[in-house]
Amino acid sequence: MKTGAGSVRFWWLGMILLLSACGFQLRGTVVLPPVMEVTRLEGDRFSLLVSELDRVLQNAGARMVDEGGQATAVLKILGENSSQRVLSVGTTGRVAEYELYHRVDYQLENPQGEVLVAKQTLSARRSFQFDENDVLGKANEEENLREEMQRDLALRIVQQLSILAR
Repeated sequence: MKTGAGSVRFWWLGMILLLSACGFQLRGTVVLPPVMEVTRLEGDRFSLLVSELDRVLQNAGARMVDEGGQATAVLKILGENSSQRVLSVGTTGRVAEYELYHRVDYQLENPQGEVLVAKQTLSARRSFQFDENDVLGKANEEENLREEMQRDLALRIVQQLSILAR
């Protein structure tokens, strides 16, 4: 039995309709709630997390403003905390592995200051092997991991808001 091009197209169309009906979305795509159509972001402008959050919100369709009067929502980054701890020690008594940690607290308000989404906390952890013979390389790896955690947290905040603010 031969399958024609028409039946293959019909099969793909059916699969697409089925996936869209169940709410499937590609990872990284976010549908913002209407209240976040025009958003003001408050936080440390020198923070990579805040910069990444601004980018992710714009990619999700939010119009970002600096003035509160124009905003329909205000996303406040209440605090960030970054730390590092020794995860393991080698047989020589020197550090063999570190764990990096980044935490962020945020909440969503309307322009009048009424809380739309109460304070939420998200965190990310990453570990990396340390090699005292490659200090510069490991410092680069650590910095890359910290940046990755902040990008991940920015995306997770927007994903969480897309659910909580509905």
